[in-house]
Amino acid sequence: MTKADKIRLMIVEDEIITAMLIRKRMTGIGLDVCGIAASGEEAVLMADLHRPDLIMMDIRLSGIIDGIEAAWRIVQSMESKIVFVTGYINEDIQNEVKKINPLAFLTKPVNFDELIEIIKREFSL
Repeated sequence: MTKADKIRLMIVEDEIITAMLIRKRMTGIGLDVCGIAASGEEAVLMADLHRPDLIMMDIRLSGIIDGIEAAWRIVQSMESKIVFVTGYINEDIQNEVKKINPLAFLTKPVNFDELIEIIKREFSL
């Protein structure tokens, strides 16, 4: 990926205000938000359609499958990087998330400075 290519970001978040805030901050640093999904099922379908470079994935979502299951399904078919973002954390969740080998695991409220540094480092921005 060259610097001329925009990083395609997909946001998976069922709280619309949080999703809009993330979109605003990420487009502000030059990322292309290719979609916002509110459920795990929608995330899997949208990822297949848009093939994002990066996915910000909430863990607790509306729908039948959670963010961990959605991420697992996505990484089986493409090389998207996953950043998990959650307001709820325990040891079981951390252990499940580690199996997916995410780029990062962040807690809400999102520290955007930390997130931007992670993205810059990973994508050489």
